[in-house]
Amino acid sequence: MGWGFAPRGLHPEGVAITYKQDNLFINTIGTWLDEDANDDDSFLLGTQIGMSLTSKENRKLTMGLGYYNFFDSRGEPVFFDGDPSGNRTDGSGNYLSGFEVIEAFLEYSLLIDQGQLSLFGDFAHNLGADRYENGYAIGANYQAKKWQFEYSYRDLEADAVLATFSGSDFLGGGTDGRGHLLRVGYSVSSNILLRGTLHLNKRNMDIGIEEDYRRLILDISFKY
Repeated sequence: MGWGFAPRGLHPEGVAITYKQDNLFINTIGTWLDEDANDDDSFLLGTQIGMSLTSKENRKLTMGLGYYNFFDSRGEPVFFDGDPSGNRTDGSGNYLSGFEVIEAFLEYSLLIDQGQLSLFGDFAHNLGADRYENGYAIGANYQAKKWQFEYSYRDLEADAVLATFSGSDFLGGGTDGRGHLLRVGYSVSSNILLRGTLHLNKRNMDIGIEEDYRRLILDISFKY
């Protein structure tokens, strides 16, 4: 669950720890974002804690909270490739906001008509921004035999999260947009999955010139 703060093709130095016992799970991460000999280093410390509860009727509820602090990000040049990807910057290309993000997520799964239905929601709020600081996602996933279906709607304001650490498919990567995701998958066999994903988004909703973004992704996955 969650926005999945994972860099797009980036490999920063750091450490991640996962702990799980019974219904409780805890994920933590600490990593350097930018090392500057003439200034304070920018780094990320984050943690996510939650629990999963399963009933006798094979219903499952997963919920949790997350906190991610990108220290010394306000006023710093855009990390890694210099592309703000939706985040607000000043005339010198430095971040206008800090990024101290709190997150809440929830997923409820149950068996229905010989398949499994999952309903999910996720909300993020950036304590380090004075505007354009919220993001949310809601959706559903249904799996029956060889078929998988998913729908979700996302709205991610410009400074809700650090754009470099958001997914690369929604909006083409980054923040400042909203829209729909539709996905269909089919398992040809136990180790081959065909999948198609359609993004119908609008980006530059908060800053810049609003535009439509449509993307169709077709992929095939092999498991060995």
